[in-house]
Amino acid sequence: MKRLFLIALGLFSAGVLPRAAADADVRITNRLPGPPPIGGATPGQFGSAAFTSGGLDRKSSGATPAAFPTSGTNQLRRMTLGASFGSGSPDYGFGDVIEPPALGSWRPKPLAPGEVVRVAGSDTIPVAAGSTPHYYYSIHSKQVYAAEPGLVEVHWRSDLADEAGNYSVQKRTYVVSIVPSVPPPPAQPVEPNRIFWTDTPKQGPPIFLPPDVQSVHFHYRADFPEHVVAHVAGETRTFFLDNQGPTRVLRARSVSGRIFIELLGETVDGATGARRSLGGRVVD
Repeated sequence: MKRLFLIALGLFSAGVLPRAAADADVRITNRLPGPPPIGGATPGQFGSAAFTSGGLDRKSSGATPAAFPTSGTNQLRRMTLGASFGSGSPDYGFGDVIEPPALGSWRPKPLAPGEVVRVAGSDTIPVAAGSTPHYYYSIHSKQVYAAEPGLVEVHWRSDLADEAGNYSVQKRTYVVSIVPSVPPPPAQPVEPNRIFWTDTPKQGPPIFLPPDVQSVHFHYRADFPEHVVAHVAGETRTFFLDNQGPTRVLRARSVSGRIFIELLGETVDGATGARRSLGGRVVD
């Protein structure tokens, strides 16, 4: 059930985050009045869930199977129960900057789908044309962002060619968590900005952007699409920037989930369309 209030993505330029020199701190809290607290209650309670695993396997003695529950058609073969665990840690958290390989000099921009590069005397296309990268490369900040969870493949190309015009290419596969990274103390973890549906039928407050934020890049993906089939009052967009003359407003509807966005300022390169980057944000 959607809530009717909004803890909003704020957009005040009030500081500099370590992620980028031009990254402005743009968070506000916009909450409708809630019920009064219950006297004596412990604050900050939350809900959670845990998965369990373990083992019970079918064993046979010669030709005679062990006695396991059976319905006459199906027989229990294996059951697991106990505590689960992870076999490793992710390489990046959601919204992190993915760095090029440590050794060597690499172009900041990964190879794009269909891009031709000369390797060992032959022209090759390491990334198939028409494929969709599961990361976000910003032409504005010249950085690669972990904008989708799961296994993310990035093809890096060396910055310079050798004397024969050949480049080096490295394919790296990273594990990206849906959870933002927790930095070492004393730095504080990055809390996702939370925005609730702003339009019919929920009618939460819209997010008005300050003048220095002139555009927003939304990194849509399969489980957070840009459009939905079932429209609301003729509108199929899910999370988008609504330009109302000089006023810019963020609106949300129809889809729930986590998405990466980049806040953008004025245009700095008319040929490429690059703008001044105000930093990335994780939005729920």
